[in-house]
Amino acid sequence: ATAALDAWVVLFAAFAPKILGFVRALDGARRSDPDAALVWQDQTEDRLQGCRRLARWLKRDGVLAPDWTVTDAASLIWAVASPRMYEELVVERGWPPSRFTRHLQVTLRRALLVG
Repeated sequence: ATAALDAWVVLFAAFAPKILGFVRALDGARRSDPDAALVWQDQTEDRLQGCRRLARWLKRDGVLAPDWTVTDAASLIWAVASPRMYEELVVERGWPPSRFTRHLQVTLRRALLVG
C-alpha cells in the first residue's frame, strides 16, 4: 500500500500538467453552466473514489496511522494531490515536477503512515 501511495503521486504528477487547461476551463464554466457543474462533480467524485481506495488499502495493510479514518485520509490525499496544488507549486512557484512529486510523497507518508 505504501508503494501504491508513492506510485499514485507519480502518476498524478505526470497527469496533472496534461489536464490543467481543462481543469481551469471547467472550473470557470461550472459556476454558470449546469452541465459543466455536473462534469466537474463527476470528475471530482472519481478522483475522490480513487483516494478512498488507496486509503482503504493503507488501512487494510495496517500502515495508516491510527488517528486517521479512511474517509479523512482520502480527503487529505484528494486535497493535497489536486490539480490546483500542482498549479500553485509547479506553475506559480516554479517547482520542478520532480520536487513536487518527491515532496508530495514525503508529505503524505509523514502525515498518514505509522512510524
